[in-house]
Amino acid sequence: MTGIGNDVTVMVRSILLRGFDQECANRIGKYMQETGTKFVHAVPEKVEKLESGRKLVHWKDEKVY
Repeated sequence: MTGIGNDVTVMVRSILLRGFDQECANRIGKYMQETGTKFVHAVPEKVEKLESGRKLVHWKDEKVY
């Protein structure tokens, strides 16, 4: 989605792509960051649906990288 011009932020609760080979997951994450995708280490607490149809996610333990 970043590649087609969208502003993308990925929420990661613990590790990126859990269940995948971590060397591959780290390479994918590095590539995504280099191409403009942002990551937030956080735990989602609540999702609200706004009148516009968009969703607002509330979280705790934020660490942006």
